[in-house]
Amino acid sequence: MSNDYWCTHPDVFEAYNKKYGFKVDLACRENNKLCDIGLTEQHNSLNFPWHAVLSAAGGWGWLNPPYSDPLPWVIKAVEEQKKGASLVMLLNADTSVLWFRKAFETVSEIHFFMSNDVDPELRRTTAYKNGRIEFIHALTRQPVGQNNKPQFALVFDAKRPGTRITKYYELSQVTHEKKI
Repeated sequence: MSNDYWCTHPDVFEAYNKKYGFKVDLACRENNKLCDIGLTEQHNSLNFPWHAVLSAAGGWGWLNPPYSDPLPWVIKAVEEQKKGASLVMLLNADTSVLWFRKAFETVSEIHFFMSNDVDPELRRTTAYKNGRIEFIHALTRQPVGQNNKPQFALVFDAKRPGTRITKYYELSQVTHEKKI
């Protein structure tokens, strides 16, 4: 699927990185990893012990998985959280699918992104109009303008499994202010 090649916008990553201090990008290509350590297709991330690499790196993991089949990634996140791994996963905001049900079992926080309503100048720009994150294409490194679904971030904190705290952020808090 083409959106399997979409990368996290740097502003979104930076907002979360400021809060969580990511050490490992758990699903990336060598040319687009967002952390010093990145698990690429060659590492076969779904068969890699995330808890071990995160423990050795001393921090959290960032995960923007391929959107064509998120279920194995969510199952892996739940398993790794139980082993001590903490990570943040960016996915389409869809609570009607099996993978969300699996995530809901142990997720610590769910962060929904909304459109902006405070700054009329921000609402005039495409990036802030509808509350949907702008992604970057992994191969062309250009912004992807056809994102037709909202996203949310699922926080799997090994110290707080199953707390299910729900938060709402205006997209400008994530992409403009870079503050979560």
